[in-house]
Parts: sequence; structure tokens; C-alpha cells
Amino acid sequence: MAHPIPYLDDGIGSDTALTFLDEPVVSMDEGLSAYLHAMRARTSPTRAILVLSHGAHLTPAFDRFVDVAGCAVLVKDPYDGYRTLRSGRWAPSIDAFATDGPAPAASTVPPHWQLDTRIPVLGLSVSLFHPARRSTVLGRCAELVVEHLMPPDTTLSWGRYEPAGAPWNPKDMTTLARRGMPSITFMLAAHGPNGTDGTDGSVLSGTLSVSRTSTGLEEYLELVINPRWLTLPQWSSHYMAALSAIGTVLKPQFALAHRTLGYADGCLPAGPRPVPTPLAVLIGAPGIKQLGVDAAAVATQHHGSLTGTGRRHGILVPLETGTEADWNALARLLTTLDGTGGNLARVLGSTEQA
Repeated sequence: MAHPIPYLDDGIGSDTALTFLDEPVVSMDEGLSAYLHAMRARTSPTRAILVLSHGAHLTPAFDRFVDVAGCAVLVKDPYDGYRTLRSGRWAPSIDAFATDGPAPAASTVPPHWQLDTRIPVLGLSVSLFHPARRSTVLGRCAELVVEHLMPPDTTLSWGRYEPAGAPWNPKDMTTLARRGMPSITFMLAAHGPNGTDGTDGSVLSGTLSVSRTSTGLEEYLELVINPRWLTLPQWSSHYMAALSAIGTVLKPQFALAHRTLGYADGCLPAGPRPVPTPLAVLIGAPGIKQLGVDAAAVATQHHGSLTGTGRRHGILVPLETGTEADWNALARLLTTLDGTGGNLARVLGSTEQA
């Protein structure tokens, strides 16, 4: 069935739209972004279902924004059926995912859970606060990440959609962010020089979102990095140095580094996701102030260090224990931060104990 709307391939009933994305690498390009926005903006909201091919590589931006947009993502598996992107729920037809009936059962077919050739990749999530002043310039956090986690002569670029091919220019990006308030998102990409043996260079891919808040601006980064120029044992000193620099030069609310499995091109799988391994957490001076805890005491208790300058300090705590998917160190830190009065619930604005 042909449709005048790009990316609309078919429909189920009057309220479900189907789009088939068969590319080996699926990104959040301008057309797809506009299509999803149009589906959500309709007078009668239309549910968008995206169908990917088995074995597709997903850019971090696509992976993040289809989740934020609330659209369903299905994967056409090689066993004549469809499964959801993350949960693995399986059904023989797409129609089962377009109804309000019982959810399809979780797949127990062993091939579904069999991981293909993936490598460790580094994930970074960083939340920063800025005053809403004319002198405010965005993007310094991305620069610090590149300086510490990417090799020399790395090229950083940005854009509103993928591929992010505009030369790096924080002032231009800040100007566009002002025009796009109350919120706007940019795509980031970086590629290091190829190795002397012809191997591909390190890659970085992700998003930078800017939102207006009651106290200024929040800059939020979600990045995936394949630091190919480093060996795995070398990762620690570099991501700790990056987080330390962010905590000293900027005003982060928090930052988390974790390790997961992805592909050499910096993309994520259209398949089961392993539990990530927390590597380090940074809580900046603004976050410490909100929590009302003693930064020095928390850092000492959890073998961390202080960040920041002057009287106000944040903390940087290593979390890696040598065991994959070990969240015990992070759980102990959260227990300390929560205190006896439910600090986390209070800061997160929850009415129940976190």
C-alpha cells in the first residue's frame, strides 16, 4: 500500500501506523524524527510501530529517542515472528502488538538470547546546570569527554539530526538552543584517526539535550564510546580523569559511567541487552547541596575523592568491582546518600521512600 506520508508504510486499523526500517544501521534522521512528531501531534493520536530487521545496529540517538517518544519497536526475527526490542516478547504477527489485549509472552527460544559478536563499549550520562545568561555557552562537557576519552586529533561534530556532520561550534549550538527553548536536542558524533595498521579509529555517538528549568538550564548528555585506542585496563584512568575534570571545571548535578556491550561502530544491538556494569559516579556540588550530605565523609566512606573548587565540593566514587553487572558498590553508595530521612525521594520529588 502506497502512502503520501514518508515513513508510513502500512497501518493496522485507524490508530496504528507501521514503518519498516530495513537498513543495517538505523539512525534518527530528519525524516524519521519529523514522522514521529507528526504521529504524536495528530488530533487523534496515532500509535507508531517501527519494525527493524534482525541484526540491525541502532545508533544511541535512535535507541534513546524511540524510547522517549513512546513508540513500539519490533524486530523481525529469523523464526517467522516479531519480538519487542528490549523485553523479547514474541508473537507470530505484528497485530498482536497493536491491540489492547494481553501482552505477547516473553520469548524462551534460545537463539533469541544468543549474543552476536559484540564488544565492550563505554556509556556516559551527565547532567549539568547553567545559569541562563547571555555569556553561557554549551558544549564544554562534550569537549572534556573527547579530550580524555578520545585520541588526539579527534574530530567532533554536531547536528539536529543524524548524521551529525556540522563542524563543532559551541557558540552556534548555543544560539540555536536559545531559539529552541524550552527544550532542544542535538546529536553528537566524533571519530578518531585510523590506526597505522589500517584499523578504524575510536568513535563517540550520542545526544546533548538542553532544557529550561526554574533555576536556569539543564544540559544532559547521553554518550556511547568505543575508545578503541585504549586497552580495556586503561579505561579506568581515562574515564575517572574525564569525570574529575567535569566535576572541577563545570557544575554537574550527576554523571554515571557504565560498561555494556555494543558494536565497533559505537552502535547498540536490536536484541537482548545485558545488565550494564556501573564504573563510576560523580555527584557535583549542586547535587551534594540538594542531598544535604557531607561530601568529605561520603567520599572517605566509599573510597572516592572530592571534586570542585572553593568551599563547595562534589564527590567522585569508583564503582567497578571486577565482576560484570555488579551493582553492590552503587547500592551501598545510594544507601549512604539516602540517609535516615529519605534524601533521594526528597530530591527526586517522590512522595514515597526511594
